Amino acid sequence: ALLASILPARADVAGWPFYDGSLICSKWNSEWPMTTSSYTSGVVTSSCTAGSVTAQAKADVLRVINLFRWHAGIDPVQTMDAAKDVNTQECSLMCARAQTIKHTGWVTTDACYTAAGDSGCGSSNLAAGLTVPNSIVALWIQDNNVASLGHRRWIFSPTLNGISFGLVGAYSALYVFGTQPNTLSRGYWSWPPQGYVPLQAINSQGVPTTWNWASPASIAAITTCSVTYSGASVLSGACYFENSNFGPYKVIGMPVTTSLTNRAGCYDVSLGYQTTAGGPVMTVSYTVALYDCTTAGGAISNCPPPPPPTPFPTPAPAPTPVPTPVPAPTPVPTPVPVPTPQPVPVPVPEPSPVAVPVPSPTP
Repeated sequence: ALLASILPARADVAGWPFYDGSLICSKWNSEWPMTTSSYTSGVVTSSCTAGSVTAQAKADVLRVINLFRWHAGIDPVQTMDAAKDVNTQECSLMCARAQTIKHTGWVTTDACYTAAGDSGCGSSNLAAGLTVPNSIVALWIQDNNVASLGHRRWIFSPTLNGISFGLVGAYSALYVFGTQPNTLSRGYWSWPPQGYVPLQAINSQGVPTTWNWASPASIAAITTCSVTYSGASVLSGACYFENSNFGPYKVIGMPVTTSLTNRAGCYDVSLGYQTTAGGPVMTVSYTVALYDCTTAGGAISNCPPPPPPTPFPTPAPAPTPVPTPVPAPTPVPTPVPVPTPQPVPVPVPEPSPVAVPVPSPTP
């Protein structure tokens, strides 16, 4: 049976989805730029001195990650984990000395090898070729030529918290295994998101080759998939699903023609999928409005008028409970204690290995 669209009237981030061009452009223009040009301190690659990322650069990374999450209607990452800085910074150093990025396969004889760096590489998004932190974050979100979209999925994971950022030259690492409770009650996210989103947020580091819809439920089959601009398809290939464990959400990938999606205006997305083989078809339809923050009116002339805002419901006051009389308890004789036998020790199993993020793209 066909089900109605599962998109709700409202989401968790107040006001999302957004239909106010001045709001989203003001947010983007004020929070995207780096506030410092001093990204690291004390790094000497030739002597295997990892140094550190400056406090201001760390703050910029956290702010930019949360800027993208805000546009997607996802609550922010709350904290950075200073205890993981040694892992991400030494991983970045190892990659810089090796002139490559890899999550696994390090050996103790590798230049600048440390166990902390090895662990950091196995629990982080990695990137090579860029030196400016906000562009590195955008590269992971772009995730071109990475079918799993693993880097994007980690950054947009509603449970992501306690991140750490490392940078040595043009090699970087972002720790992504920290967690927080999932507050995304609506149960999905997408990139680009429903509603207005700055065109500049989409093409800040090249246009994504794949758009996505993400849901916590595994996907068994895709029944329909379309992305259109004024009725014309902008898909460049077949849609696909990915149930790999890069964060808790599974994705439907929608390969798009970048020359057609690097323009302002409205794009209509329509999906049908099943979470069990032969099960009911879930349908999803929404509109992405890429809003050009450099042009008056956002250059979205092909968009319909935005829907009226849906107010959050006002909770009704709870009735005052009336206390129920409690009868006096009947005295119960105290039982004679019986000796408790000592428990037999049970072996504790070894922890299961942790899933490793997908390799990063090199632009």
